[in-house]
Amino acid sequence: MFSIKMTDPVVLFIMNFPTVAHLIERWTKKPLFHQDIWDYFETTLSSMMEQRMNEPDAANKYQDALQLMLNAMEDGHTEIGAEDADMVSETVAKNRPKKSLSKVEVMAQLILFLVAGYETTASTLHFVCYILANCPEIQEKLREEVVEVVDGRESIEYEDMTKLEYMNQVISETLRMYPPAVRINRLCQKDVEVDGIHFEKGTCFSFDVYNIHHDPANYPDPEEFDPERFSKENRQARHPMAFLPFGAGPRICLGMRFAEFEMRVALTDLIRNFKFLPTEGMPGLPVKIISQSLLKPAVELKCKVERL
Repeated sequence: MFSIKMTDPVVLFIMNFPTVAHLIERWTKKPLFHQDIWDYFETTLSSMMEQRMNEPDAANKYQDALQLMLNAMEDGHTEIGAEDADMVSETVAKNRPKKSLSKVEVMAQLILFLVAGYETTASTLHFVCYILANCPEIQEKLREEVVEVVDGRESIEYEDMTKLEYMNQVISETLRMYPPAVRINRLCQKDVEVDGIHFEKGTCFSFDVYNIHHDPANYPDPEEFDPERFSKENRQARHPMAFLPFGAGPRICLGMRFAEFEMRVALTDLIRNFKFLPTEGMPGLPVKIISQSLLKPAVELKCKVERL
């Protein structure tokens, strides 16, 4: 889909200065993306949106990302579900803007929903499998939970997500140690003072997610893999902004719930059918990482896989 590499210096420059993208394309005479693919997305989504908007009962008939976007496009209001309440602070919930989405914004968000989650989800699953290979006790405890919850079914259902508590802890701890996106940008909407420092409206903030996740003040012994950090009690005792793999607030990652479910479905199938073992010559934990556009291991990580 992309005609570029995420490690390309030009791409990294554009990620920091997105408004110059069209100038780069004009200068290099090379498109950043394959236009025919974007045309396909635009045509398909436009047709689906028109069909939904002409259905009187569409809001009740469909429960998917497209319909949620169309609902926000029409009335500018969405509800915060109970499963998302722990991700939204009281201040954000109270002050979130009531803004309708345009058709272009809906299409852009849906394309992002489809595209952005693949590499990040694959990266997290990569780290999870490698960690399980090096932590056999955690792997076995996770397998026992999966067998008990899924109970002979081929795969998990959405309702199982809240029952797979230990899996949630394992994935969350992996995202803490190895967050795919190492920073988050936000734009200051008004003049504000934080800890005696004045920030003007329009200032762009870049939050260092990796170092927040590895701050001993937030997580004692941060280089140790410990899923118990994300037990219900420990989560509630910690500042909500100490865990930001998907961002936070009204601009939290659109595909968060999709990515979480995707990882759980994949990990359920893997842990029920395979055993992960360490490979000779591979580094132990913690894994040395490098950060370019996304966080990656410094060396290719491998582990042995045995069918159960």
